[in-house]
Amino acid sequence: MEMVGDKKESKSGCEFDPSRRNLVVSFIRYAIGLTLLDVFLPEIACSKTSAEGKKTPGKLLKKASPSIDGKTIARAQKGDPYSLTRRAVEALGGMSVFVKKGERVMLMPNIGWDRSPEQAACTHPEVVRAVIEMCKDAGAGEVGVFCHSCHPAQSTYKTSGIADASDKAGARLWYVSPDPDFETVDVGGKRLQKVRVFKELLKSDRFINIPIAKVHSLSVLTMAMKNLLGAVEDRPSLHPDIHNNLPELARILKPDLNILDATRILVRNGPTGGSLADVEKPEMVIAGSNIVSVDAVGAGLFGKEPSTLRFLTIANSMGLGEYNLGKLKIVEA
Repeated sequence: MEMVGDKKESKSGCEFDPSRRNLVVSFIRYAIGLTLLDVFLPEIACSKTSAEGKKTPGKLLKKASPSIDGKTIARAQKGDPYSLTRRAVEALGGMSVFVKKGERVMLMPNIGWDRSPEQAACTHPEVVRAVIEMCKDAGAGEVGVFCHSCHPAQSTYKTSGIADASDKAGARLWYVSPDPDFETVDVGGKRLQKVRVFKELLKSDRFINIPIAKVHSLSVLTMAMKNLLGAVEDRPSLHPDIHNNLPELARILKPDLNILDATRILVRNGPTGGSLADVEKPEMVIAGSNIVSVDAVGAGLFGKEPSTLRFLTIANSMGLGEYNLGKLKIVEA
């Protein structure tokens, strides 16, 4: 394992910044009772044909292999995290469908918190190890692992077990630092204009998103789409209007493959957790090329209908993916 990047603690953190303009906008929305702004602005933000939407840089529009239908979702149940992950990806045709020989692949698990695997705040290390090995078996030229963590990266990477798993599987581990490791990208959305994204992700050939499923105090649930914040420098600036910001971020950061770790999930006190009493163990991994559809299936883990999650309904209206379970093909691995 090669450790790369500045090892200083992130200055961005994961707390709200009152100086942010978005927080002011959020306050106004709540102050007027979530009426006019909630009725009209989401539809405006969801327009795929707006002039601003055309500014999206082509290099970020990563596309999954055309042989995979975004409405096909694989679900593996009952087993250990490593075998569940392999079974789910194999049900989609195997990693060679997504990763070609010599390609540079970046993996983004959730490594946000200084928590052990049993506490279910971060992606299980054995899920990450399985993905690394599958990428290498498919002929990847380089496999990198990263996350712009909330707690100090040196602690989160180690305590989560992901540093050791990456070492065993031979991946390149990136410690992410604010400012020098990020590049400004024009989102061109109605709410989200620009965002700074991890540079090494922009340079990659393939992007695999590996979130854990858990509850979240702001977005209700954090799964594949919410995990995209791990690629952003200033995470707190996206929090106040998170249900609109997540779909706009998903317009430019399109993982080739999303692998949702639900081997154990955090059902209370998310996203940080800490108590084993807040953890349940569905023993499941959900995989698919479309981020909206993966989250739609994942919502069922918590007994929620996808239509109750605003970020999913907005993403669907933007044409980013299907969240109607009746229109999805779920392959049981």
